[in-house]
Amino acid sequence: MVLVQNGVYNEALEVFKLMRRNDIKPDQATMVSLLQGYGDIDVTKLAEVVHGYILSAGLDENFTIATAVLSVYAKSGRFDASCVLFRDMKNPDRIAWTTMIGGYAFHGFGKEAIMCFDQLVKKCMKPDHVTFTYLLSACSHSRLAKEGKRYFEIMYSVYGVEPRLDHYSCMIDLLGRSACLKDAYELIKRMPKEPNHGVWRALLNACRICNNVELEKEVVERLFALDPSDQRNYVMLSSIYAAAGH
Repeated sequence: MVLVQNGVYNEALEVFKLMRRNDIKPDQATMVSLLQGYGDIDVTKLAEVVHGYILSAGLDENFTIATAVLSVYAKSGRFDASCVLFRDMKNPDRIAWTTMIGGYAFHGFGKEAIMCFDQLVKKCMKPDHVTFTYLLSACSHSRLAKEGKRYFEIMYSVYGVEPRLDHYSCMIDLLGRSACLKDAYELIKRMPKEPNHGVWRALLNACRICNNVELEKEVVERLFALDPSDQRNYVMLSSIYAAAGH
């Protein structure tokens, strides 16, 4: 739907209602676009209008549409609805399983995310880079350092998924939350790729958790080098000096 792409979501929803009144059956592309673009609209209204139609039209058996519904509920505080919908899905595919892992990660349920990942593997589905991003994020938010390290180590050796910058950011965040600042910094040094903003900001957060002002200064300088025009870097450096009494 063009209106969704242009960010005019309420108008897009009205067009959807008009389609229903005129007996025009929305296709998969219409439903997924509407669900993925829910953005600023109240999720309750979304659930009443869109999800209600999906159920009445039997479209909940379409994995693409059902997974989009899962994602909407998971990101809007209705994770209980995501769980119910997922349980009702017949033979969910990898994307649906990955979406559920992301939902668990988003709500801080690290152990449940791991259980979900284990079920995905048991069903002979191969996790991809998105799956591992969600899994490592779940471990980080739940401070499951041991588990996160193990999955990071085997993601390539066992599953053939080469670590990306997002995975490194998750690991830096995990190590920082576990007060393993030295390990986090060493991991950055061993990276085969140049760290980006996400990786350095993850280390910056780790510095704050561990109260390491000196390394915090160095990280901000790294961020300056990446983008001197980013005003957030000036604010952060100012805060560091103020906290140090300078």
